[in-house]
Amino acid sequence: MASTLEKAKQGDANAFAELYGMYAKDFYRFALCMLHVREDAEDAVQDAAISVYKHIINIRRDENFKSYFFTVLANECRARLKRKENENSVPLDDVMPVLADASNENLLLSLELQQAVASLKEEERTIVLLSAVAGFKSGQIGTIMGLTSGSVRSKLSRSLRKLREVLSK
Repeated sequence: MASTLEKAKQGDANAFAELYGMYAKDFYRFALCMLHVREDAEDAVQDAAISVYKHIINIRRDENFKSYFFTVLANECRARLKRKENENSVPLDDVMPVLADASNENLLLSLELQQAVASLKEEERTIVLLSAVAGFKSGQIGTIMGLTSGSVRSKLSRSLRKLREVLSK
């Protein structure tokens, strides 16, 4: 019997939707934390989904779907941030204050925390979000970002220390 991934590779849109649906909230939360604007996050996830669907043949095992999608999504978010940076218009006023956690309970993410995360450099923010939102370990984050796991661990530690300092003020 063919796996869900194998069915998706054969063009079964329902199989792709099933794979996507398992992580959709995590994808959206990650994009929202990176981009700060609901519409931009939705667009980034949609564009990443289209790209992953077109290139799904590159994924070898079902368990690689999540990390492959996050890699594409992280790249899409970084590209959007660079475009916004070039336009000089990063509207932090549009930060979305409510995110759903992985257990489907709603959590209020304080504006202060959102601003603290937004104050991190892009690479630091990506590492923190891949760890906290996506639940990836340092080796997985390193693969996604092209870093060693030791480098990821030290950057994550420094980034979390920066967040603590910003939030303690």
